Amino acid sequence: MEERHHTKWLVKKKVVEKSESNLNPRASMAPVVSKRKTMQATTTRLINRIWGEYYSNYSPEDSKEGDIGEKKEEDEVEEEDVEEDDVEDNPTVMEQAQKPSSISRQTKSCLNNREILWEGEPVGQTYSGEALYKRAILWGEEISVGGAVLVELDESNELPAIYFVEYMYETLNGSKMFHGRVMQRGSETVLGNTANEREVFLTNECTNLALKEVKQAAVVDIKLMPWGHQCRKDNADANRTDRARAEERKRKGLPTEYYCKSLYCPERGAFFSLSRNTMGLGSGACHSCKMNEAEEAKEVFKVNSSKTGFVYRGVEYSVQDYVYVSSHYFGVERMETEIFKAGRNLGLKAYVVCQVLEIVVMKESKRPEIESTQVKVRRFFRPEDISVEKAYSSDIREVYYSEETHIMPVDNIERKCEVRKKSDLPVCNAPVTFQHIFFCEHLYDPSKGSIKQLPAHIKLRYSTGGGDADSRKRKGKCKEGENVSDVENQRADSEQKRLATLDIFAGCGGLSDGLHQSGASITKWAIEYEEPAGDAFKLNHPESLVFINNCNVILRAIMEKCGDTDDCIATSEAAELAASLDEKVKMICRCRGR
Repeated sequence: MEERHHTKWLVKKKVVEKSESNLNPRASMAPVVSKRKTMQATTTRLINRIWGEYYSNYSPEDSKEGDIGEKKEEDEVEEEDVEEDDVEDNPTVMEQAQKPSSISRQTKSCLNNREILWEGEPVGQTYSGEALYKRAILWGEEISVGGAVLVELDESNELPAIYFVEYMYETLNGSKMFHGRVMQRGSETVLGNTANEREVFLTNECTNLALKEVKQAAVVDIKLMPWGHQCRKDNADANRTDRARAEERKRKGLPTEYYCKSLYCPERGAFFSLSRNTMGLGSGACHSCKMNEAEEAKEVFKVNSSKTGFVYRGVEYSVQDYVYVSSHYFGVERMETEIFKAGRNLGLKAYVVCQVLEIVVMKESKRPEIESTQVKVRRFFRPEDISVEKAYSSDIREVYYSEETHIMPVDNIERKCEVRKKSDLPVCNAPVTFQHIFFCEHLYDPSKGSIKQLPAHIKLRYSTGGGDADSRKRKGKCKEGENVSDVENQRADSEQKRLATLDIFAGCGGLSDGLHQSGASITKWAIEYEEPAGDAFKLNHPESLVFINNCNVILRAIMEKCGDTDDCIATSEAAELAASLDEKVKMICRCRGR
């Protein structure tokens, strides 16, 4: 299969006339052509190296010719990472993130037991009665609990694996062992070639290995650096000194000294701060093992004796509960007015809201298994399932009741949610809600395409049953158990947790408006090159500080102010213009990291 990358290509196509109405109010307006001169991007040395490698590997002719800023014909359209038109629209199974587990890798044995000696007396025992030790001597080299080792893999072309030593022990038959957690090089993580070659990341993958499989000890410095904009200069100075020392060792041909600052969790898509008080205790217990055991316990599936409830992934579900169901179960539903390819929209459909009506156990047994258990659910439709117009104008929390039912495997269920009447929605809450609460006021018949008012005899589980009069009485009051001060604190806490962001290519502010509405961010600063758009941004966000200038010039000025001039690659024009902006960018420099 051809490897594809996130690049933009200009593809000539004939303009396709669209018969359906375009709901975008700006659709009929011609684009505004900027009269300002373009400038080569200001970058750091890291970014310049990454793109240089990319173009030399994948577009050698582009790397020689440089960027071409020609005006294209009107019938050319810009596409991002598109597939060929004749690609089959078969469903694609998304690759799941690898879960941490006790792993087994083919390793090479480097020593025998006679060449390994314990240093010191046993310091305790494992749960199975095996003696624990703090240090071992291999070929005269000391291996310690809390240190790291290199283990040669059978694959000759692979670099040695790095393990963090949690504890060492001797089995009852005399084998000298250690329990280690995998430390991945930065290039093996999502960072790829942007990572420092000396940085490694602790993971929750762990295993037991014989000490004779250890090639040698590895130097890994566990760094717990203070975080915050006020610590930035001290951290930068420390990193600069560390880099200089590493380069000196490299010139002398000395072994690489690694460092580790973070825990890498690919299944959660994040890097986390290290928990030093749970690492390398040497007690025979491994924090990673405990976490993995807890996750495995959640995977145990149980159905209660009355078959009115079950436990799945550590969550208890009952008949009449509302749940999220994977949209892939229902397939890709195509609108008559839409033309798209399934590949582009894979993973972009929202969960389907359903209600559990019945638990169906296919085979009678003392302990029903997930493979032999199904659930009967009622489907609620979202506005986008009904029409484009509904999707455009409806509340994102609205769903439509239906008589459509499905019997499906339990593993299609993702998590719980709630459905109420609109009058029973929480009225006193923070600006943003993460409660997974929907409201339903109408019944939808998918066979006829008709929408009716929800009949009075249909009761929603989480609604009180009151009407509009009760809603008016509750208006302005809080949820049960809350008081006004609690709500105010919740609102203030929500505001504090928002990321203070700087918009680049800010436009009028529409691109970041979704982040504001979701409560993820609040724009404190913005950079826009075109003055009309910048003025509009000021009107839309009067609380933001807006810079109407070239972002390349501002970035150069910021890096100069922060002492990163040596790491900045910019044009001479950008450097000259940045000098006059020095005073104006002080506010950005002071507030970064808020």
